[in-house]
Amino acid sequence: MTRVELICDKGSQAELRKVIGSNIARWLAETRLPLKYIATELGISVSICSQWKNGHRYPSPEHLTQLAALFKTTPACLLCPDFSNSTCSAKTRDES
Repeated sequence: MTRVELICDKGSQAELRKVIGSNIARWLAETRLPLKYIATELGISVSICSQWKNGHRYPSPEHLTQLAALFKTTPACLLCPDFSNSTCSAKTRDES
């Protein structure tokens, strides 16, 4: 049983996977990094990355931290349901 399963009910887990997946997809689009590059850098399969991006699974805390580093953001921004939040936008971050 994962930590998320211990603290979240099934509905909350599904919502968390959806939020993380949506944010990964947005960061991929903003950074123009291919999914294959992310998978190679993290040492995992493209299939696993795709499952994260599509909200079918969520990354481990270690992979979430590594993803954030690749996207030059924080793990909190990958978990944030409001991607338009100015502190998480790559465009805003680049301007500062």
